[in-house]
Amino acid sequence: MNDKVYIIDTSAVLHNWTILQEKKKCVIPQIVLDDIEDFQNDSGELGDNARSAKYYISNLLNNESKELEFWQDNDEKGHDAKILKTAQEVSADKFYFNKAITILTKSLSLRVKSKNLGINSEDYDDVGLASSIDGWEELPITVDELEYITSCKEKTFELPNYATLGVNEYVVCTVEGTRCPGMIYRHIGGGKFEFLDLKPHLCGIVPKNSEQIMLANSLLNQSIPLVSAIGNAGSGKTLLAIAAAIQQVMIKPKVYSKIIITRPIMPVGRDIGYLPGDVNDKMLEWIKPFMSNIEFIRDENKKLGKNKLADEKVGSLMDLNNCKDIMEVLPLTYIRGCSISNAFIIVDEAQNATPSEIKTIVTRVGEGSKMVLMGDVNQIDNRFLSKECNGLTYVMKRFYDHDLYSHVTLKTVQRSKLAELATKIMF
Repeated sequence: MNDKVYIIDTSAVLHNWTILQEKKKCVIPQIVLDDIEDFQNDSGELGDNARSAKYYISNLLNNESKELEFWQDNDEKGHDAKILKTAQEVSADKFYFNKAITILTKSLSLRVKSKNLGINSEDYDDVGLASSIDGWEELPITVDELEYITSCKEKTFELPNYATLGVNEYVVCTVEGTRCPGMIYRHIGGGKFEFLDLKPHLCGIVPKNSEQIMLANSLLNQSIPLVSAIGNAGSGKTLLAIAAAIQQVMIKPKVYSKIIITRPIMPVGRDIGYLPGDVNDKMLEWIKPFMSNIEFIRDENKKLGKNKLADEKVGSLMDLNNCKDIMEVLPLTYIRGCSISNAFIIVDEAQNATPSEIKTIVTRVGEGSKMVLMGDVNQIDNRFLSKECNGLTYVMKRFYDHDLYSHVTLKTVQRSKLAELATKIMF
């Protein structure tokens, strides 16, 4: 057989309506069209996907496009039975002779039923597991290459044999299986590598390992407007992100005019609406990790003798109501429809955002802004998402190897020996 023909199930459309654009040959059963009509008035993402799908299909009908095939209803009872019957009818149609007919769905039940009937089916996975993307890797080099790199006087050097590495992917050089201290570089494309600042300026915060050095480089690099970081609790991603934000917003030369912190509101207990006060008061409960890190940065500056910086600048961020011109905290939903320019935007807990929500937030980035997406795919609170399918992994899969994007996975826990042990045995 050649060429797949997909029977589109409602669950796939409501998960991500752009499936209708992605798949070249699609058959939409009548029951799916009926479901789209039923869900279009729902609030939230299901309704949004239903309305978007309806609008897209309406445009195709108006343009008399043949990109989608609409299949008549049948006499079977129940949603799954109608989908399965449609698949059988399409398979028997001479127009689809020698085609691989496949039901595309998010329903496990439907996939099991189709298997029992000998009908092909697939789980619609628009993201895929991104565990293979760390954003960095160990690079084995020869002794001659080691001597060449260490003798290089330029800001960049070339190793043509490694041109297949992703753009903005980092490397840690090894010789005969042993890491070379301080030999950490960024691949800028075509086998060309850039030297990194091993002691970057981050409000007195010093990266403690090679992964943190890589992330600091991405956070401070103005030519990379989109950065993502995955790391377990205690890996340092939040501390480095807020330190880089303060460094570039409050300390000369100033790069951005404002810090914006946001995150999906995924309560384990109470929802944001039940918390007292205005938006700042409500969000304060959700960004306590950031406030703790700001306090830590202030204390570290004091130890370094930089009391003026700590007291007048970093310390001022502890009061959200008095620092609105410098730092603002917003629920993720508030950013929809905005265009954010000249800001350092931190999206925390991005693994709890859906692919659709992440599309919305990334497209809000205006001229001169930088966005940092952070999270831990091992700690997902949204019951509709998984390690394989969430906003953070969506970005990693879609943006990897683009020159405007960089990703770093932090594998080392720096918080404490207990936190490191917990990470190893509990996840």
